[in-house]
Amino acid sequence: MFVSNTPTSTSHNMKIVLQKGEARTFRVLLRPVEAGALTWRFRFHNGVDSTWDDGSESWEGLPGGRFEIVSTSVCAEADGALGAFAPVTWGGAAGRAVGPDEWAVSDPVALEVAPGGEITGYRIRTPQSKLTTVKALQSVGFDTIACGDSYNDLGMIRASKAGFLFRSTERIKADNPDLPAFEAFDDLRDAIFAAL
Repeated sequence: MFVSNTPTSTSHNMKIVLQKGEARTFRVLLRPVEAGALTWRFRFHNGVDSTWDDGSESWEGLPGGRFEIVSTSVCAEADGALGAFAPVTWGGAAGRAVGPDEWAVSDPVALEVAPGGEITGYRIRTPQSKLTTVKALQSVGFDTIACGDSYNDLGMIRASKAGFLFRSTERIKADNPDLPAFEAFDDLRDAIFAAL
């Protein structure tokens, strides 16, 4: 789908019934046709607004169920490879719950787009947002334990009561030999529990 910086819509018209604890990941390719400094907002509607042409039961006009946006990112894609991710926030938070028939609208995301549609840069709402979040939690009495895989996670990891690298690059591990690094979920979980 090719879009400009004007309002556009894409939809995933599907009925999804998940069991507790199940999750789904969606990716949508939006290639801007305008270049320069752009500001985007993303919105999701949790309602059923179409019918089905395959003869299955129609849920048209019914509200959707409750779902949770866990995280959202914008990233550049070049030659089929994903580039750096820009986090998208929802009222300053990484995610949010969306109730039946509710609209969720993201905070603005400032993107730098080169001619041809490549996202070459972004400005996040809060510089060092992960570190800022950790410090905010600590300021109201919470202890934090953090893990991450990239350079933008290091401030949060180092500011926490305990911090770990998880499935990080060899370069980041070499640059931060003092941080415990794990590749397996079970090992990370054990380290987290040991730090509690």
